[in-house]
This record gives sequence, C-alpha cells and structure tokens, in this order.
Amino acid sequence: MTSHRPGFVRSSTERKEGVELQASPASSQKDATYSDIKEGTTYDVTEDSPPDYEDGGDGFAKVTEPVETAKDFITQVLHVDDDASLNPYTFRMFFLGIGLSIFGSVLQEIFYFKPQTIYVSVVFLCVIAYVLGEFMAYAIPRKGLLRYLNPGPFNQKEHAAITIMASAGTILQGPHANPNAPAAQAATSTEALAAQQLFYGGYPSRAAGVFVTLSSQLIGYGIAGMLREVLVYPTKMLWPINLPVATLLETLHRDKVETKRRLKVFYIVFGLAFVWEVFPEYIFTVLTGVSIFCLADQHNLVFTNLFGGAGGNEGLGMLSVCFDWNYIAGLWSPLWYPLQTLVNMMVGIFGCYVLFMCVYYQNVWRSYDFPFLSQLLFDGSSNSTNYVTYNQSAILNDKFEIDEGKLAQQGLPYLTGTYIC
Repeated sequence: MTSHRPGFVRSSTERKEGVELQASPASSQKDATYSDIKEGTTYDVTEDSPPDYEDGGDGFAKVTEPVETAKDFITQVLHVDDDASLNPYTFRMFFLGIGLSIFGSVLQEIFYFKPQTIYVSVVFLCVIAYVLGEFMAYAIPRKGLLRYLNPGPFNQKEHAAITIMASAGTILQGPHANPNAPAAQAATSTEALAAQQLFYGGYPSRAAGVFVTLSSQLIGYGIAGMLREVLVYPTKMLWPINLPVATLLETLHRDKVETKRRLKVFYIVFGLAFVWEVFPEYIFTVLTGVSIFCLADQHNLVFTNLFGGAGGNEGLGMLSVCFDWNYIAGLWSPLWYPLQTLVNMMVGIFGCYVLFMCVYYQNVWRSYDFPFLSQLLFDGSSNSTNYVTYNQSAILNDKFEIDEGKLAQQGLPYLTGTYIC
C-alpha cells in the first residue's frame, strides 16, 4: 500500500534499496481541511506550498525549510507512514515491557523519598529497551519451538510498545505532575500510604495498599482516555517533550550501520558519565551544588537562603553551579524544551526568588519564626531560634479523626511562608 507524506510518495517506512522518493505535485489550494490521524477528526490549515525536502541518503526525506508550527513538527520532523507488516505483539515486547515497567517503578519509588527527588528518564528506558531487544533477537534461536519467542528482527513497533509500557509504569504523578514529561515519579497513593505509616497509626493491609494504588492510577488513565479527542488526536496539540523519544525510536530503526555508530558514541558517553557520577554522588559531594557566594561568606544566613541549595531545603540555589546531571535534567531537561519555554520558566523561577525572599524577610505569616524552606508542620510556640514540629498524633482520636477539643488545646499547625507561596 502506498503511503503519502507531504512532498513525497513512498511505499514503505523501512529502508529499501532502489526505492526513490518522488515529488508530488504542489497544490494551488491555499485553504484546505486535512484528515487527522484518527478517523472523524479534522483540522483546518492554510498552506502556501508543500515544504522543501531533500533525499537524506537513507531512504528518508529531510526537511530543508524551518519548522515553525505544530503541523510542521508532526508532518515534517516525525514520519507518519505505517508499515502494516511489522508485528508489535511478540514475546520480546511483553517480557521487556513488563520487566522495564517493574524496574522503572521500583527504581523511581526508591528515588522518590530522597531529599532531592531524581526521576527515571523515559529516554534511558528507551535505549535500554533497544539494547535488550536486539540482544534477545540475536541470542534466542529462531528454530524449533523457540522460533515463536523470536519471530524475527527487533522492530520499531515492538520498541515503541515497550517504551510506552515502561513509561506508563513510572508515569509522573503528584504536585509537580507533567503528563508528558519523559521523566517519572512514583504514584501519588504511595505518599498517602507512607504518611499513614509514619503519622497515623500504621500501614493498612497489603491488599488495601495494592488496590488503592491501582484504583487511583486507573482513574487517571480513564480521564486521560476520555480526553484523547481533545489532547491527543488533534495535530495542533503538540507535546514537545515527546519529540526526543519519538525521534530516537525512528533513528534507532533506520540504517543499522548508522545506528551502530551512534550507539558506539552513546556507550562512550554513558561510560564517561557513569565514571563521573561517582564523584558528585560519593567522593566529592560538594559538586552537587557549588556556590561562590556561600564560599565567600559561610556565616551569612541571607547568602545561605538565597544562594545555597546543595542540601535539602538549604536555600534557593540562585547562581549555583551543579556538576551532577541527575539534578540538572532529572525532571525537565533543558535540552528538550524550546527556547521560549525555557525563558518563561526562568522568569517564573526568578519571580519565586523575589517572592520567597520578600515573604520571609518581611515576616509575612510569621515566616521568621519558622525555617526558610520546609515541608513540615510547625507548632505555634516556634520562634526564630527554636523550631518545634507539630505533633499531629496529639489531635487525633482512636479512629484517627481530628478531635476538636484536642485541636483547640494543641493549637493550629503552621506552614512556612515560602511553602504557602
């Protein structure tokens, strides 16, 4: 079946010798209605002429004009052709998809309760899936009964399905949720279960914990599914954070010779990064955050609050230099966002610097009586030299409900001013 891409007509997404790209005639129509990926969904665009392409040398066309709109990204950067002969439902897909989901979820749960949360990157899971998939395609025999476990070369659809499964197993939740982030965080229900274990009289039954987590996750997936017609199917709904994973999937499954060369570079960079990370993590931990201002005056509390930040809740980290990539790109990698998005984020960050310092040093909401940064609840008897943590269990009855009499005796809890902001 012949597939059509703006500017060219070709017969397959896989590289084949002797397949030539043929220029399709330009349309003179300026305004047109295009059918979207899913049937029944259309969008209106105005197009002067098809974009300019050139043969990339690997059977794929490369765009030679600037990419400006969401439609340009979808139709020019990403390939919209489909090879129906590729089968994603293989033993490799289920084995690696489930395995990496478990691996990513467990790893993320461990990282989640650290002072500085580190997130598991979907790009990392995507590369690991490719290496393991190619290894299984090579190592498992294709004769006898084992041929059902290894039906052929590891293909792009298998790889994409594994990546989706692995990313779904470690999807971002909680107060900093970004549904399209290629970085992951533990399920929000684990926060409630951990809080119950720490503050409210013990953990519920293991079965209750499992079903609470499943129900909360499935509710989120159900809502996301109902909004597909609005947030997923329309081409104009562009999620730039997904582009690195999508382009990585396409790149790894093009020219095998070129892929091996790029993977060699990846292995070298991965090895160097692995060796380097030993220094900021274990040997020389000050590299996590180096502040010239704090080094110049280590006894200045204002400097610590504004320029510190290597430790948990130490400070805002303004103008600090970090040598640990886990902290630089753990949540929102600066390599994946458009410049205007990064500028907007930086404006917000500097606005928080100003707001936090003003609230604290103007003693708004008794901020001076509590730490500069903290997520804890504090007792009203706290002052600038003695921070008293609020006793939450003292206001609960036998059913772990708030007792109004005990609350009146204990007093209301306080949050830090910066946390309220």
